[in-house]
Amino acid sequence: MHNNRKPEMGKYLLWQYFRRHPFLRSYLPETRRYSFGALKHFLNRYQAVYIKPSAGSRGRDIYKVWQAKRRFWLKETTHPAMAFTSIEKLHLHLQKTALRRERYIIQQAIDLAEYLGSPFDIRSMAQKAKPGGRWLFSGMLAKVAGKHSVVTNVARSHGYVITVDAALRHSFHWDSQKIANVKKEMIQITLLAAKHLDNYQTYRELGLDIALDSSGRIWIIEENTGPSHALFARLHSDLSMYRLIQRRSRAYRLAKKSRRK
Repeated sequence: MHNNRKPEMGKYLLWQYFRRHPFLRSYLPETRRYSFGALKHFLNRYQAVYIKPSAGSRGRDIYKVWQAKRRFWLKETTHPAMAFTSIEKLHLHLQKTALRRERYIIQQAIDLAEYLGSPFDIRSMAQKAKPGGRWLFSGMLAKVAGKHSVVTNVARSHGYVITVDAALRHSFHWDSQKIANVKKEMIQITLLAAKHLDNYQTYRELGLDIALDSSGRIWIIEENTGPSHALFARLHSDLSMYRLIQRRSRAYRLAKKSRRK
């Protein structure tokens, strides 16, 4: 059934695609295809950078690079950080390991807001309840990174999930009106991103990873067109979003089946 689908864009082409949207572009961190030149440029401009596989997902093979104590530091996911005496040596190490396997992008690192000392970001979910239907917002939660992890992917970093309200209240001490306004903006971003993706090809679900930096600015970190439902099942204090996601997913499948008959 999917033989006429276009290929998935990968992280860099997706970033370029979202850059074309006049509203969404201001939420995007600077991103390039990885090269030694890009690494030097980014480390001159930003305190830290992320290096990610262009086609990767689930928080796999992600590196954080930063400068400190006259060293260049490289940390992969939850592994201990490695120190290099020069940027050339760090690049050489990446070439011998990660870059041999696949293509990578380099991205400005966002100084993520924290919950109890651990960085978090937000997964916001949009779905269609039937093929050709409109996009519906299904819920959002905060993903808190596990100890000593450079990614917030819950399974990979051994992290956990909490409500967005709890994360924002604790991190920024905002009142409920301010939290409601920020959530409204994130919902608007999610639905705009989903609609924008439809101009490339139609999808049934979108899981948008949204970050707030330590000053409260909103960033779009990543777009997932096959997002995990199980993530929402982890939020035991409120399973209503998980149930809604499952219900809409079933409705979509049934509608698609009845169309084929």
